[in-house]
Amino acid sequence: MDKAIALVDQVRARVGMPKIEEVEKTATQEGLRDVVRHERRVELGFEGIRLFDLYRWNMLKDAVDRINAEGSKYGLWYEYRNYRGEQEKEWPIPQREIDSNSMLEQNPLWK
Repeated sequence: MDKAIALVDQVRARVGMPKIEEVEKTATQEGLRDVVRHERRVELGFEGIRLFDLYRWNMLKDAVDRINAEGSKYGLWYEYRNYRGEQEKEWPIPQREIDSNSMLEQNPLWK
């Protein structure tokens, strides 16, 4: 855990931010996970990888529900996102790949 904190502090030091211990509670592994998730959200905000973080952390459904709720509550214009359950975790094989290789079959959730 100390190594992870040191790495996050190294990123924060680049822009003159205080060390994690000065502003966050990281006494537990879960607390440190929350800090790292927040750091990634802020530091990499416009890098186009947030969606993949949400997939990896199994947090996509919560994010989709929150976005849809905020959009309708505040009258914001968003493209409504339909959460597809298990299909979100397994992507389809492109049809052109299936057409070019007769040994391939579409993933069962996408048939």
